[in-house]
Amino acid sequence: MTYLIAIKRIILSITIVMTFMAATFQVAQAEVTPPDVVVKTTLQKAINELEKRRPEFAADAAKLNEAINGILGPAINFELFSKGVLGKHRRTITPEQFTAFVAEFRRLLIGTYASTVFEYSGQKINYLPFSNPDNKDRVKVRTEFITQSGGKIPMTFSMNKRGDTQWRVYNIKVQTPDATIELIPLFRNDYSDRISKVGIDKLIEEMRAINNS
Repeated sequence: MTYLIAIKRIILSITIVMTFMAATFQVAQAEVTPPDVVVKTTLQKAINELEKRRPEFAADAAKLNEAINGILGPAINFELFSKGVLGKHRRTITPEQFTAFVAEFRRLLIGTYASTVFEYSGQKINYLPFSNPDNKDRVKVRTEFITQSGGKIPMTFSMNKRGDTQWRVYNIKVQTPDATIELIPLFRNDYSDRISKVGIDKLIEEMRAINNS
């Protein structure tokens, strides 16, 4: 599928920053941590974990996937992400089909990320100024990924707290030198065409086969 090629192209660009959604979401807190603070305070801890366990992960892919799922899982709103990806088709599928889709979509994202995480080599992240004066429950956290050649790749994280107790990511946009890639439209374009041709059950079956391969 075309989405696998596209995801492989951008996954390195987002590989460090995606780890920002780590320990803060795993600990009950009296106050909700602002999204930009979450980015800044948890990034280094996630990077340290990767570097500390790199030999272990290299020897055991299952442990890598488990660790990545543990870091990213609590911090991504996979249900909201999936609704955006399914678009108009969300209204035509059953709750059971939606649950199955979310499960395979989660595995796809986590597995793709885990397969490229070792390409991180100490690149720098710039955090752009953030404010939320109106206390909105959906915001964007903007960062810049500095490449080894000194170039800047802007990355925007769409975060949601509507109907939730914590900030969680539901979309990511990466502006590469060649194109602007946004994950929800990227997957939606590919999946919508596939659902129209073969149906949601066949798509879920195909996703499961890829995840199990």
